[in-house]
Amino acid sequence: MDTTGVRAQRQASVLDIGAGDGTVTDQMNAVFGSTISVTEVSPTMRRTLRRKGYRVLDVNNWHRNGPFHCISLLNVLDRCDKPKSLLQDIHNSLQPNEGILLLAVVLPFDPVVLKGPRKVTPSERLQVSGTTFESSLNSLVNDVLKPLGFKFQLFIFNSEGSCMVWKGTNSMYSDKLSTPNLSL
Repeated sequence: MDTTGVRAQRQASVLDIGAGDGTVTDQMNAVFGSTISVTEVSPTMRRTLRRKGYRVLDVNNWHRNGPFHCISLLNVLDRCDKPKSLLQDIHNSLQPNEGILLLAVVLPFDPVVLKGPRKVTPSERLQVSGTTFESSLNSLVNDVLKPLGFKFQLFIFNSEGSCMVWKGTNSMYSDKLSTPNLSL
């Protein structure tokens, strides 16, 4: 990953939504080299993040601290109660014309919210259809992200040591750039 432009913004405002214990956040900190804000619902993980020196924002009001140069949403979208509202808040909280969303989501999309030991259906549903990775990805991009105003310069999929790269235009698969086999 070429992070030259990102590294040049040493004072970039970065937010990691659903940071957990901060292990991935620590890796982001090595790239951005700036103070990273985080959100996390678990009280135990919030304490851990504070001990690591991260600025912990309220999960319901984080967007009042923007705009952000980069927001990461890694494996959270399919576990939150209001995913569409979250994506709208992210879009509105990114630095205009230059903000970056780092998004990781399991596809096919199968959302579930954990309420203690119970699994419940989210109160908001994203209109992601498809039973395969490819059809779900097309639906996520074309039916959810693009209508919310997200634009794509480059899209990278990485799973089990393989990487596929697409240029983000109208037809993702006809613009396939490469399918290198990487050992990660």
